[in-house]
Amino acid sequence: MKIPIQKINTWTKAHKIMSVVILLALIGMGYGMVRAFGSDSGETRYVLATVERGNIVASVTGSGQVSSSDQVDLKTKASGDLTTLNMKTGQEVAEGAVVANVNARDALQNVRDMQTDLTSAKISLEKAKISTIDTKKEAEETLEKAYQNGYGTLTDTFTDYSNVIDEIRNIYYEKDHSPYFTDDNLRFEISYNAITEKYEVGAKIDKIAHDYDALFIEYKKINSTSSREEIERLVNSSYIFSKKFSDVLKEFQALYSYLEVRFDTQTDQFKEDRSSVNGYIATVNEKTTELLSFQEDVKNAKSDVEEANRTYSEISGSSEPLDVQTAQLTVTQKQNAYQKALNELSDYTVKTPFAGLIASVSAKKGDSVSSGTTIATLITKKKIAEISLNEIDVAKIKAGQKATLAFDAFEDLTIMGEVAEIDLVGTVSQGVVNYTVKITFDTDDSKVKPGMTVNASIVTDMKQNALMVPTSAVKSQGGISYVEVADQNIPHNQVSQAAGVLLATPPRRVEVTTGFTNDESIEIVSGLEEGQQYVARTITTGTTSTQATQSAPSLFGGGATGRPTGGGTRTFTR
Repeated sequence: MKIPIQKINTWTKAHKIMSVVILLALIGMGYGMVRAFGSDSGETRYVLATVERGNIVASVTGSGQVSSSDQVDLKTKASGDLTTLNMKTGQEVAEGAVVANVNARDALQNVRDMQTDLTSAKISLEKAKISTIDTKKEAEETLEKAYQNGYGTLTDTFTDYSNVIDEIRNIYYEKDHSPYFTDDNLRFEISYNAITEKYEVGAKIDKIAHDYDALFIEYKKINSTSSREEIERLVNSSYIFSKKFSDVLKEFQALYSYLEVRFDTQTDQFKEDRSSVNGYIATVNEKTTELLSFQEDVKNAKSDVEEANRTYSEISGSSEPLDVQTAQLTVTQKQNAYQKALNELSDYTVKTPFAGLIASVSAKKGDSVSSGTTIATLITKKKIAEISLNEIDVAKIKAGQKATLAFDAFEDLTIMGEVAEIDLVGTVSQGVVNYTVKITFDTDDSKVKPGMTVNASIVTDMKQNALMVPTSAVKSQGGISYVEVADQNIPHNQVSQAAGVLLATPPRRVEVTTGFTNDESIEIVSGLEEGQQYVARTITTGTTSTQATQSAPSLFGGGATGRPTGGGTRTFTR
């Protein structure tokens, strides 16, 4: 290598000018290539995606070793008395065998109640599917009936009020009724104040009688076929009159109370008239309540008609009207509640998580147990995974949760499993508390040997059928979350193209409300609809940077992720 290098050096020294020219030419060619391949055209392309529904799953990951010939304590998940105990020491049991039952009377009743609610919801859904027009018709009929009842209330009110006013005036003015009301009698028995009270009440009685006569004239102008507006207007006026009438009668009643404590003796007529006034007050209050009820009935019926008309206009020609969607949502909610009740009922049954041998029994039929009570010990040669989790992650783990198991020794092998046991007491090492979690294998594989390293991903939570987008698609500014959406409808075959597409107008920011999330996906509670196109990545040509929702692989080997090798929370979408 020394000889060529020496020759080049010798030639360069001998041809300095030519060397400089060649160097400048190479620099120019390099600059031209950079300009050609890196020109900034200013063109922005967008990689689009569509809003989809799917399952968002959160999980906890941990590592440990495969074990065999292990033992598992069979524990109750519910509290109560043991009603059955179907095992004894040394007994072989199959996987899923029922070995004990806790009294589940209340849980069974809850299941029956939830099943009844679900059946009722399904019936309601079928009724809603029959016809939305029936709802509109029923609302109109209810409103019409309210007006008919209103006219009947008016008729009864004016009939009763006519009698009440005549009787009140008789009590006040007729001598047969009110000898104790004469001025001389009041002056002699009490004072001039009583006379003043008398004339004030009399003036109000005359005024209310005059108002009634005017209102009665309006009443005679209508009949049962009058317009709704006329009936409603007269009912409203009658309601206002009734409240005033009640106030006048109460003042008349107060006058009687005033006289009652001042007369040394009370005539039978006085007592009878006072009782009559009390009865008239009750009559007027009853009619006032009926008139108010009419107003409320009409208001509610009008609201129902408006809602029915709006619903009918919105869903006319649609196969899924709003009331049907609501009923379907109720069915879904009741199904979830029913399933939850079934799950809770299953907690009252103790089953073996795998086939094995009952090593010991520590309970008997009739014993009172609480959640977590060990009633037996099961041993087996079937393999299980023992992983270690810290105190934060273990708080999310429950028995029965599903897990995915992977093995360092076998790159392509994964086995599903289920959490069987969680240590109640942790182990402290260098100030860190860890708990052992035992996971049973759903299927056995002869390649997996005891002592092999196992990596587990335990599903801790899941949101099914969620409207979702990648977490990177949701941006935030000023405390408001938003997603960029394309108003232009892009053909389906162009969506998700790596090269992106050109948009006629820039994407629009749409404010969204988010819900359940993991590292990859986030639930959209409101703001977007299924199938709506949004910006997944922005590509600006001619620049050295690309705005993207996903990181590109590095020239030095980055961008790929391996199997988890330690504890921690991991989330994924499937």
